[in-house]
Amino acid sequence: MSITIERTSARSGHTRAASLVVAFCLAVLGLAAVPSTAQAAETSAPALKWKISAYVANPSATGGQLGDHAVAAGATESGTGLDRVVTFPNGVGSFNPTSGTTSMTYQGSVTLSGQNGAYSLTLAKPTVAVDATGKGTISADASYVVAGATPVTAPSTRVKLTTFNNTAGTGADWALTDGLRTLTKTPNWAGVQAPFADSAATDAAGYGTTVGRPSDSKSWDPAFIAFLKPAGIGAFFYQTSTANDNKAPAPFVAQAPVATVTSAVSAQSPTALAVDVTGSGFDPSGVGIYVAVGEAGLAANAAQGSYLGTQWSNDPSSTSAKIKADGTFATTLKLTAAEVATLDPAKSYSVYTIKAHGQNNSDPSQSAEVPLAIDHSKFAKKSPAVGLQVPTSVYGQASTVVVSVPSVDGLAPTGTVTLTGAGTQSATLTNGAATFSLPATLAAGTTTVTAAYSGDANYAGASASAAKSVTKAAVTVRRNKISKKPTTKKSGKTSLTVRSTSSAVAVDGSAKVTFTKKGQKTKTKTVTVRNGAAKVTIPKLKKGTWKITVAYSGTASFDGTAKAKAGSVKVTK
Repeated sequence: MSITIERTSARSGHTRAASLVVAFCLAVLGLAAVPSTAQAAETSAPALKWKISAYVANPSATGGQLGDHAVAAGATESGTGLDRVVTFPNGVGSFNPTSGTTSMTYQGSVTLSGQNGAYSLTLAKPTVAVDATGKGTISADASYVVAGATPVTAPSTRVKLTTFNNTAGTGADWALTDGLRTLTKTPNWAGVQAPFADSAATDAAGYGTTVGRPSDSKSWDPAFIAFLKPAGIGAFFYQTSTANDNKAPAPFVAQAPVATVTSAVSAQSPTALAVDVTGSGFDPSGVGIYVAVGEAGLAANAAQGSYLGTQWSNDPSSTSAKIKADGTFATTLKLTAAEVATLDPAKSYSVYTIKAHGQNNSDPSQSAEVPLAIDHSKFAKKSPAVGLQVPTSVYGQASTVVVSVPSVDGLAPTGTVTLTGAGTQSATLTNGAATFSLPATLAAGTTTVTAAYSGDANYAGASASAAKSVTKAAVTVRRNKISKKPTTKKSGKTSLTVRSTSSAVAVDGSAKVTFTKKGQKTKTKTVTVRNGAAKVTIPKLKKGTWKITVAYSGTASFDGTAKAKAGSVKVTK
C-alpha cells in the first residue's frame, strides 16, 4: 500500500481561487490554459514561464531589436509574435511556504539577437529568489556578443536582471496549483533608478550620455544595465522616452515544488521493518534532510529520539537517501529489532522528512509527513510447519532423518532441532534443515520419532512426529566343511555360517539342521547361532547318504525364512 501526502500552508484551502488567478495571468502572458492532466504531469518539474518583455518579444520582422530567439538546454518557446513566451524547465531549489523565502533555479537558455546577428544576448539558468523581507529577484547567467571589426564579448556572468515585491514573511503569494507552488508577479519598472542629472553619471551607470535617463525612473535592475554597457544594448532594458513602456519586464509565472513523499512497507518480520520511501520537491543543497519513522502527528520540533530508522540525506558514509539534483530521492528505512519492539499497535505511525541538524521547522518546504500502514500482526512470531523425511530402512543399515523448517515470508529460520524416539540428538538448522543419523542397530519394527524445533527471534517453537519403520534383515545360511565324519557308532562335526544380506551386523539366533535318508527316521539338531556362526554335532547315522538341510529360525531383527540345502554326508561304517 502506498500513500502520498504533502504539507501545505494554511492558505492551501484557497487553491481554486488561486488557480483562477493563475489562469487569468497565463492568458495575459499569452499562455494557453494547460489541461489538468498535463498540469499534473508537471508536478515533478517546476518551470519558469516568462515573456521577458514586449520589446524582446517583438519579432525582427516587425522591427524588434532583439526579436530573433534561439532556445537551448531544454528551454522552449511557445506562442507567436508579441505573445512569445520562454519556458525554463526543471526548477530545483527550495521554497518555504511559511516565510515565502525561495531560491529556485531553472534550466535552459534563450539567446536574443537582432540586426542580422550584429549582437546577441544569452540568458541562462534563471533563478527566482525571495528573501524573508519579501524582496524578490530574478538573476541569470548572462553573456553577450557584439559583432564587428573588434568584437565585444562578455563571458557568462551571474547578473541580477530585475526585482519584484512579495508579501513579506509569508508564502501567501504562492498559490498551490496542481501539486506545485505558483507565483505570478510583474517585476518592478517604475522607480527602479532615479534619472541622472548629468551625462557623466548617466554614462558611468550604463544609461548612455543623455541627461535624465532612465526616463520616468523606469528600468531593469541597474546591475543588469551596467553589465550591458560594453555591448551598447542596455537601452533595450530601460525607458528612453515616455513612448516605450514596452521595454518593461513582463509578468512571469514561477513554479516551486511542494515536498511530496510516498511510503510503503516492503518487508516486515518480528524483528525488522523495512519501509521504501520516495520523495520529490526537496532541496539538494544545504544540510539536507532526515528521513525517519515516528508516531503520527509529531510536532515540527520533536526531539530526534522520537524517530526510528533515521537516515540523513547527506551522510558521507551512505548515499541511500541522497537527494538528486532534480530534488528527488529514494531510500529504504530499516528499523532494528530494538526499534520494532517499541512500536505500539494502539498507535499510528508516519514517515517524516525533516530539515537536518536541528533545523526542524526552519524550512517547512523540506518537511513532510505521510501515514505508514503497518500490519502489527506480522510482528508476531511465525508459526513454522516442521517437516520430517523418515525413509524405511533395513535392520543393520544406518539411516537418516531430515527435519525441515521452511521459511515464512522469506525469513530464514535459525535455531536447533532435537530428535527423540530413536535416541536423543540435537542439531543446528542449516538453510532451514537438519539431518540426523540413526544407528544401524535400531530395532526392527515401527517407532515414532519426534522433531522439536527450538524457535528463534522470528519463529515460535514447533514440533512434528512421524513413524520410523525398520524391516528385518534377510540372511543367508551356509554349511561349512565337515570336520569329523559321523559313523554308525560315533557322531560327527560341522559348522554353519549365517550372514545378513544387507550389512555386516553379526547374526544371532538359532537354526535347525535336518538329516534325512529314505527309509530312515529323520534326525534334527537345533543349534545356537552367535555372531553369525554355529557349531553342529552330526548324530550317529545308519550307513548311506544322508541329505542335510538347514533352516534359520529368525529373531526380532533377522528374517527367519532363510533355508539352504546343505549338501549331504555319506556314512560308510
